[in-house]
Amino acid sequence: VSNMAEYMDLDWADDINKVKEAYIDAFALNMAQGEEMNEKLVKAVFDKAEQLGFQLFFSFDYAGNGPWKKQVVIEMLQKYSGSPAHFRHEGKPFVSTFEGLAQAEDWVDIKAQTGCFFVPDWSSDGAKRAMERAGGVADGLFSWDAWAWEYKASELVSDEVFFSALLTEDAELHVVIGGSAYRSTWRNKPEGSAGIYHGGVPFDGREGGVEFRLIRGGKTIMSVTGPDVGRNCGSDGYHNFNPTTGSKMMAASRSVTVPSLSNQICIGGWGANDFNRLCKFTCSYGYCPKGACVCTALGTEFEYPNGSGPPGYALEGRGSSYVGLCSSACSYGFCPEEACGLTQHPLIEPVVSPFQPPACVSGTGPGDLAALCSFTCRHGYCPIAACICLSQGELDWLDATVDLIAGTIKDDGHGLCAFACSRGYCPFDKCVQRVIGDQGSQDAGGHDIEMVNLNQTCFRTEKCVDIEDDIDKLGYSKACGRGYKRVGWDKSICSGIGGTWGQPICCKAGDAPEKCMWRGNGGDCNGQCHEGEVTLYKSGNGGWPIESGGNNNQCSRGYKYFCCSMDSYEELTDQCYWSGCEESCKSDEHDVATAVTTPDQSCNLFKYMSHYCCMSSQPSLRSCHWVGKGDCADNTCSANEVTLRTDSQGDSLLDCLWGRKKALCCTPNDDIFETPTCSKGLCEYPGSGYNCDEDLYADDYSDEDECEPEFCDAKYISSQLDRRGSKRPPFNVSWQQVINDIVHNFKLKLQMRAYPGSSNLHKSTRSTPASNNAFRLVQNNCSSTEIEVLDRSTMASDHIRATYDTEHNPDGQYVRDFVRTLATGILPNGSATSNGLLHGPDLADNWNADVLPSNLPRAGSSKEILTPNGYLFDRLGSQGNRFPLLLCERVMNQMKGRIF
Repeated sequence: VSNMAEYMDLDWADDINKVKEAYIDAFALNMAQGEEMNEKLVKAVFDKAEQLGFQLFFSFDYAGNGPWKKQVVIEMLQKYSGSPAHFRHEGKPFVSTFEGLAQAEDWVDIKAQTGCFFVPDWSSDGAKRAMERAGGVADGLFSWDAWAWEYKASELVSDEVFFSALLTEDAELHVVIGGSAYRSTWRNKPEGSAGIYHGGVPFDGREGGVEFRLIRGGKTIMSVTGPDVGRNCGSDGYHNFNPTTGSKMMAASRSVTVPSLSNQICIGGWGANDFNRLCKFTCSYGYCPKGACVCTALGTEFEYPNGSGPPGYALEGRGSSYVGLCSSACSYGFCPEEACGLTQHPLIEPVVSPFQPPACVSGTGPGDLAALCSFTCRHGYCPIAACICLSQGELDWLDATVDLIAGTIKDDGHGLCAFACSRGYCPFDKCVQRVIGDQGSQDAGGHDIEMVNLNQTCFRTEKCVDIEDDIDKLGYSKACGRGYKRVGWDKSICSGIGGTWGQPICCKAGDAPEKCMWRGNGGDCNGQCHEGEVTLYKSGNGGWPIESGGNNNQCSRGYKYFCCSMDSYEELTDQCYWSGCEESCKSDEHDVATAVTTPDQSCNLFKYMSHYCCMSSQPSLRSCHWVGKGDCADNTCSANEVTLRTDSQGDSLLDCLWGRKKALCCTPNDDIFETPTCSKGLCEYPGSGYNCDEDLYADDYSDEDECEPEFCDAKYISSQLDRRGSKRPPFNVSWQQVINDIVHNFKLKLQMRAYPGSSNLHKSTRSTPASNNAFRLVQNNCSSTEIEVLDRSTMASDHIRATYDTEHNPDGQYVRDFVRTLATGILPNGSATSNGLLHGPDLADNWNADVLPSNLPRAGSSKEILTPNGYLFDRLGSQGNRFPLLLCERVMNQMKGRIF
């Protein structure tokens, strides 16, 4: 928008009228924040768009002058979204961004306050991760990847000279190359004879100077010369394919009026894959549907004869995108065998878009890249500068399972190692990789205290497997099995097999650590876990992933150790610190461990000993002890302990030999997470979107209960569900299944039922009555998290309305996990079900369909709910079924809302 700072009213009018004529629907107003001209220009263009019947939408640029403030975005949308010139989708004001990933959470509130339809450009994050940002806040995605398909230069560049001429009427063109003249023909001519003419002439081995001559009435009216065509690639042996251009102008021979685009129709176009020949034919007859074809030429509308042949149909197994095209083309006698036929078949909608380019499904590469290319090409990543694609088909994509940086000189910057290593295949002799966040003792933590029991939830397979062939179509390790995640592998006993073989190290998916790696290098390995890590396995060779600077050479002495981050380490230690030299812990602190010096080595021989002090009511770490005596070869903690610190002296003045370090090993105290603190009120916590107001999801309008029985049929109930259900945002469950060796993607929408708020929960209705119980935290006892139960009937209604809500209903989370288990055959704890999974198409087709019999048992006053979704959610609490619901103290209810 700032580029139009000098625009006047006539400029906006000229631009808008031109693009309307060219069938453009709207302008995207791309704006950087803080530009002083934004307000003036936005008002001007909206005023003019309203006058001319044109539409606009905002594209907030977060990369230009930095991120937009959330409130400024809200105010701009509220000011202009009501304008008839604001573009809308599904009745909602349409809005976009350029980048702004770090501000994704802002859009939760922006959407709530403006009701906008949000389609950002978050290309830098990739589509899958972008759609998951801020809980799936984006309704769709724009992409700035304008050239998504990859071609070789030789496939795009022709040995031709090209020419374009803006003429008032037709003219002959002669092209002279090396003194030889050739009469050429125009490949493209404008409608109505006035406009741009275009053509090209092959070199055909000719060399020398180039001249173009425009001839009309036997006379040359213009000529343009260009540089010689030759074989010289220059002194450095290279030649680029940038075009060499030349031009010339002269006065027009006559005054002309160009036909208006608004009066023209499509007369030429193309399509992707099997749609190409279809679209080329139908577009030439004026039928060029936007969803399947791309129009490339407009012409004057004229009446085409109706097709006299039989209508065509999509081939068996094809979807509805072919219906109109096949019907039209075949009636004119053009029925391409790759797409259409004369026999009607049931339509089958594809899971993968038929307009996507075919993906590489197998490939190879030169020399050292052969194995890498074999893996990456198999899964759709086959860069033409490094690999050779051998066959194409439906994309067999793998999501990354490890967040790391990888590469090698042999990879030559093509990203093969980064792609393969992050997906579990990392040939150690070709790729060098580092787990993101590997900064020694600065490892980031997570939230799971059970991480120290990895020896119980993880295992190393007994047999060697081909690591390159270990990942199935859904991204699971075949050796680990469903419900488990491969966090690394050990190559020790498999090193003599050849290729990339190893023993996968597998952890329950729900307990898998955030980061694992082999520590220790070849030679005198001396592997040792860092601060915040748990020791899981040892090996003479190691495997994958490896620490920064590590290798997979065999140890001549000592071992490498497989170390995993303890994801609750920061929570355990955030109230602890190392004291200064010869300083003791305070009287209300726990003295957990000692060391000769502080972590920054500030002590000396005359003043030493530092204490590790924890301020919590009970110690977060127990049984801390230093391991590593003498030469410190035995310096690793057990699998039930976490490494608190490594140091060459530890708790004595005797240093380790050979540059080794002792390890301070501690047993985490699980009880620390059960002790509450009262440092701030329940309603004082960081973050947005939560407060101690009434429950936003409860609905105090009880129209379902007021419905007379004769009107409470399934159709009426369904319409009421749709209206009230909009108050509770749905959950979406996505999953993949392999059916007939093809990966299919499925998605279900889970829509919860509305339930009454506290003021209506106990009103007399036909519903089953709610419980009289009212839950609250035990009062005036900050050291307890006990809940007490009160009798609602003894409490004043004003008090209930002011301090209690209907208990937050986590039905969406329960059903979400239940559906995931049905769809994948994996329980929430990561183990497999005994009954296996449901057939994906059956679940997807029936979940929200009216397939239940009307005589199923009812819950309360709810009637004839025929969808499995509606019936199950109704059982968990609704306006018509209040039996599962009760009152909960508002501050506690809001805290529960944070958990669920």
